[in-house]
Amino acid sequence: METSALLSLGDYYNTLGQMVQAVDYYEQALPIARRLGNRADLFWALRGLGDSYFALGQIARAIAYFEQQIDLERSTNETRGEGFIQQSLGRCYVELGQADRALVAYRQALDISTPTAIRATSVRRW
Repeated sequence: METSALLSLGDYYNTLGQMVQAVDYYEQALPIARRLGNRADLFWALRGLGDSYFALGQIARAIAYFEQQIDLERSTNETRGEGFIQQSLGRCYVELGQADRALVAYRQALDISTPTAIRATSVRRW
């Protein structure tokens, strides 16, 4: 329960655009989620950290958290979530001016995302 409360507070501050505070709560939740082995909360914390660091302009840190998410997704054989993460990586690479890497990430997102309805709505989002 503590992890969910911390993550909810992170989301609250993220929504307000107060990314430093959001990061603080996500970082508190991350080790708890790891210790408990709660993959859903772990994924939530990693996503929040990646998004928050992206918003703070700390793109390398965002990439590191998004890559951890991909590892988590692959370890559970989940592919739909990986598609969304690849989109986030694509945004990071665009921000860094690495168009080739962004294109690879976006294509991976498209290849992973199924069915066609998901493909049509999620890839165009970014």
